Amino acid sequence: MRGVGRSQSDRQLIERLRQDGSKDAAEEIVRRHMPNAYRTAFFITGDPHMAEDVVQDAFERALRAIDRFDASRPFGPWLHGIVSNRAVDLLRAQNGLVALDETRIAGRDPYELADCSRELLAALAALSADRRVVVVLRLIFGYSPKEVAEILEVQVGTVHSRLSRGLSQLRDQMRVSDGV
Repeated sequence: MRGVGRSQSDRQLIERLRQDGSKDAAEEIVRRHMPNAYRTAFFITGDPHMAEDVVQDAFERALRAIDRFDASRPFGPWLHGIVSNRAVDLLRAQNGLVALDETRIAGRDPYELADCSRELLAALAALSADRRVVVVLRLIFGYSPKEVAEILEVQVGTVHSRLSRGLSQLRDQMRVSDGV
């Protein structure tokens, strides 16, 4: 049995998954992509428990659908699309947004809350799910508007519109929290 680790690319791991359903390859894919998948879900849902559920469901879906994945493309953006869509679906099913409160984010692991502040989380929580997911993918993960459109399967113009409105709302929220 071949070893699995950083020496194998995502593409190689996916090929092993397709060929023989390698449990080691699946575990390595999950290990590599879990932190960013969790961050995506957390920034969109605003709830650590909901984010965990989203990520678990997204990985299950991704691994079941691995034969449909275009291995000539990067795995991360495809997974981000699944995570983003599952998070938005869950928010819609709960009729809206989850309000963040300090007790939900206090004492969490550092990777869960990397590069964010309470003010940013609160401002993100105030955005609609559609705007929030675009802002998270564009600003936090650095995807281009075209990549965001591909991930979410929407038009680039829709991404620009949601991003513009989301950023405007974020600026307003952040100004208020800064006392300006």
